[in-house]
Amino acid sequence: MVHPSYCHVWFLQNKVLSTGQAFCFLPLPVRTGLSVQVNGFFEVSSNRRGIWYGDDMDRSGKVRSTWNRLLLEDVVVPAFVHMLHC
Repeated sequence: MVHPSYCHVWFLQNKVLSTGQAFCFLPLPVRTGLSVQVNGFFEVSSNRRGIWYGDDMDRSGKVRSTWNRLLLEDVVVPAFVHMLHC
């Protein structure tokens, strides 16, 4: 299921992206490894230099990391696949 309110995936016409960029309203210095740009409600670090991740975290860090993983797996991937089929 695609949840457009949590994530947007888009490509730029006439421009080939080798690796797209992640956005959380504003651009993040994070490359997605996809050929599209990804804007989502990611949990970012306090300095906005990265996206929370890792399974070795406790409490709120673990929740933030889990949110980002689920956002990628359950929202970004289906949105990307949907875009490919359009």
